Amino acid sequence: MNENENLVIPTVDEVITAKGLKIETSRYIIEQTIDYCMEYMAGNFKPIRRYTDSMIVDAINTLIKEIHNTAMVKGWWDDERNNGELIALMHSELSEGLETLRTNVMSDKIPDFVGIEEELADVVIRVFDMAGDRQYKLAEAILAKMEYNKTRPIKHGKKF
Repeated sequence: MNENENLVIPTVDEVITAKGLKIETSRYIIEQTIDYCMEYMAGNFKPIRRYTDSMIVDAINTLIKEIHNTAMVKGWWDDERNNGELIALMHSELSEGLETLRTNVMSDKIPDFVGIEEELADVVIRVFDMAGDRQYKLAEAILAKMEYNKTRPIKHGKKF
């Protein structure tokens, strides 16, 4: 298999229609795509990173804001909520996900997805909602933790 086969380069349409991206970010993607094409045509292939950290942070923060705003509009934040309650609700979504794996069911709310996909989405939605209310720097923390995990030993010295 050619190492270049899995490299995905966004089209101009994908860049222009991407929701939540700043103009500077869109310009950066277009410039990188053009540079890549010029290098490729010249025979000087060099892989490029499709997304920058700031683009990932922007995308996650956009989701956090949208998810939290929806929860507020739907009344979930009319009263103060404590951390224990919020974390317990995240756990309940994981338990529902486990049950969908045991029963092998499709989602009854979003029919194009299996149950576990819906429940994992619910977990992420609850995490992002809490992060939005508490103003946690979740996007940045995810990237920092991913980098840290690259430095850890295999299985972090544990059996599972």
